Amino acid sequence: MKKKIIILAGLIMASLITWLGVTSISSLKEREHREEIQNKLSSIFESLGIQNDLVDGAILLVYFNSECEHCQWEVREISENLARFENIKLAFVSHEPEEQARAFLTQHKLESFYLKVSADRVMSSFDGGVPQILIYKKGLLERHYRGEVRIEVILEVLDD
Repeated sequence: MKKKIIILAGLIMASLITWLGVTSISSLKEREHREEIQNKLSSIFESLGIQNDLVDGAILLVYFNSECEHCQWEVREISENLARFENIKLAFVSHEPEEQARAFLTQHKLESFYLKVSADRVMSSFDGGVPQILIYKKGLLERHYRGEVRIEVILEVLDD
């Protein structure tokens, strides 16, 4: 009976140590990912002269493509809820030609939030597809989403 208890305690201890190790590694990888994205995008912000704006408040950066259905949904959601982003700086970037990106944003009354960045610079700053949503608070990357994100989720992060 004592052997069974000792074995059970050993298994529980080993499981706990494994869980703590996996959690620590995941947390470290997430932090490294945030730092990598932060560093890549800092140069874009600096070239646009908005680095200081990031320190003062929150910014929602959307990487999009006008032909992407998921981007269309995301941009439409943001447009329909624009009043809820009153105190948030919005920025939209795309790797497609400026005229095409601006025309798309104009349809959704968001053209004033377009950031003109060279396609090469955008492509080198973002890994993966579109849409990507980046939320900055006080100059630091708070969250990075790939794919569609519900407005409630975005606003919850911004309100924290």
